[in-house]
Amino acid sequence: MNIVIIAVGLLFILILTLVFRALRCVEKPGDTGVIPGLQVDSSGAAERLSGAIQIQTIGYDDISKTDFNAFLEFILYLEKSYPRVHQLMKREIINGYSLLFHWKGKSDNKKPALFCAHIDVVPVEPGTDSEWKYPPYSGSVSEGAVWGRGTQDIKVQVITLLEAAETMISQGLVPERDIYFAFGHDEETRRYDGADKIADHLKKKGVSFEYVLDEGGCVIDNAVAGINRPIAFIGIAEKGFVNIRLSVKGEGGHSSMPPAHTAAGLIARAVFRIESNPLPLTLTVPVLEMFKSLAPAMSFGNRLFLSNLWLFAPLFKKIFSKTASGAAFLRTTTAPTMLEGSGAPNVLPLNASAVVNARILHGDSSASLKTYLEKVISDSSVSIEMSQVYEPSKISPLDSFGMKAVKENIRALWRSAVISPYLVVGGTDARKYEDLTDSVYRFSPYRLDNSEMKQMHGTNEHISMENITDCVKFYMAMFMK
Repeated sequence: MNIVIIAVGLLFILILTLVFRALRCVEKPGDTGVIPGLQVDSSGAAERLSGAIQIQTIGYDDISKTDFNAFLEFILYLEKSYPRVHQLMKREIINGYSLLFHWKGKSDNKKPALFCAHIDVVPVEPGTDSEWKYPPYSGSVSEGAVWGRGTQDIKVQVITLLEAAETMISQGLVPERDIYFAFGHDEETRRYDGADKIADHLKKKGVSFEYVLDEGGCVIDNAVAGINRPIAFIGIAEKGFVNIRLSVKGEGGHSSMPPAHTAAGLIARAVFRIESNPLPLTLTVPVLEMFKSLAPAMSFGNRLFLSNLWLFAPLFKKIFSKTASGAAFLRTTTAPTMLEGSGAPNVLPLNASAVVNARILHGDSSASLKTYLEKVISDSSVSIEMSQVYEPSKISPLDSFGMKAVKENIRALWRSAVISPYLVVGGTDARKYEDLTDSVYRFSPYRLDNSEMKQMHGTNEHISMENITDCVKFYMAMFMK
């Protein structure tokens, strides 16, 4: 009888604890920023973005295909389009094609802020030009938007940062602190010639920053089931990145007399073993903080579940990992993307290889991943080589000046938005400035729905005039902080 009473009592305490934590899971009001009351030349900004889109600064993995004259043309275009910026701000061309601007602020006692973007864009998928509503490099200003490759990712940020500065300079306004713009030219190809060189240059000059703001999340409509409000996602960290080349040496010969295991077969088996043995699911700080921020905007049942992950974590990981996007937040992912064997169907390959692209979660590393793969593949004939290695970024604080400034100005422009930190599962140039500040954030100040999100790197990429205007307003407000 005593055991039953104790069990009932413990169950009551557990239920009370769960409910109490759910009831405490409410949105906390925050300060709202002030948007400068300056007139934004929206149509002019759209035309200048259109001109930027027409300059095909395409970054190719095969660098021999890259037309670097287009990057020089782009630099000249910015000079012509933003005369006041180029007259007042110090501009440096870094490593031939990247740009660093320095705008002197009012106070020498405040650490400067760095705003990042990149000049390069991804290629349009061959054979898809006809699927575009407007030609992909036309920069067409139609239907209240600018259309073309790079409008979302991210020439809009290059242009609107400069628009904000040009507007303020024209009105005689000076930012509160020194402002830097860093525009790299090789973000999409993950080379080391753009933002890396800018960061090295700043280190040599001894510059450090209050915060860094680069591309990342944005304001998204209908992003999470059960939340009927836009969500502003601010990246506080990003996963690591590595390309893994698996290779096997074979004996070659004619396919009519194959050995028990060909080089192609061994590579296929290695890939199968990797796909059959995904890495463990883990709840990291950025993901926990994301759901801590999202839960108050959800139903009581979801709040009960998400505010008690100390108990429900195993069930949460099982449910959330059922989708590819959910799993990407919870584990180091490994995606076989390229396979190579013989050049003819009746010839045994002397060499066979596969490339696996991995995105490394916090808590893992390239070294631990290699150890894991060696164990999973369990075949000494398969060699593993890693290239383009980026470890997971640092996790930026949630209570820094930079984070507060971003949140306050989001509230000023998108008053109904839920604001949430999150983990960037892709990659940005932001990580390259981590030695210059502890506060690195990833947020693009525009609002998209799910269909528009799919156009980034895809067909019919475009950005609305309203979003262009909001970007300019957001950056002006950030400069005045």
